Amino acid sequence: MALDDCQLRIVAKHLVTNHLYREVARDFNLKELDIETVKIDHQNDSVQEISYQMLLKIKKKKERIRLGSLRKSVQKYDNTAWNDILQDLQS
Repeated sequence: MALDDCQLRIVAKHLVTNHLYREVARDFNLKELDIETVKIDHQNDSVQEISYQMLLKIKKKKERIRLGSLRKSVQKYDNTAWNDILQDLQS
């Protein structure tokens, strides 16, 4: 299942802890330059917004973010975060 932008916003809030969005971006092969560019472009925004923008950048590069791929990445670092994401996506 490919995630839409609304679902990515839900996911983004759970990737804020320990800046998990950076690890996820790396797992999706986003280059360090792209990661830093997103951070700089949104330096005055909340961490949640930076997380969301990072997911949009991944989506733009990969054309979509699949739930299974996201699960593998997030669970590698924080299983609780994955459980929270899944619960929010199902509600």
